[in-house]
Amino acid sequence: MVFDARRKLAMCALAAGLLAASGTAVAEWTALSATDAVTFYVDPGSIRKSGATSKMWLLLDFKKGQRDAGGNPYRSAKSHEEFDCEQRRTRTLFKSLYTRKLGADGPYYQSAEAGPWSAIEPESGAEALWKFACTSP
Repeated sequence: MVFDARRKLAMCALAAGLLAASGTAVAEWTALSATDAVTFYVDPGSIRKSGATSKMWLLLDFKKGQRDAGGNPYRSAKSHEEFDCEQRRTRTLFKSLYTRKLGADGPYYQSAEAGPWSAIEPESGAEALWKFACTSP
C-alpha cells in the first residue's frame, strides 16, 4: 500500500515536471509579431537572462497547416529558445508540435535536444524575438 502511494506521488511529480518543461504551465502568451504565414507569441514571464544570453518560451501559430519531417501535419509549435544577445544568434532548446492552433491540444511530438546556433537575419521574425528577449528587463 505504501509503495502504491509513493508511486502515485512520483507520477504526479513527473507529470508536473513535464507540464512545466513543455512551457504550458501558466504561460501568458502575448502576440509579438506576425507574417502572412505565422503569428509569433512570447511568454514575457519566462525570460531568464544569464550573462550575454537570454532564454524565453515561444508559441508559433501557423495560418496554414505545416508538415514535420515525417509528413505529419501540425498547426502550432511551442519552443524554449536561447538567444545570444552579443553575437545575434539563436537556438532551440526544446520544442513541441501540436495539431491544433495555439497549442490547444496535447503535443504529438516533443524534443529536448538542443539545436545548432543560427544567425539572426535582419528584419525577420527571429530578429523581433531576439530584440524582445535581449532588451526586456
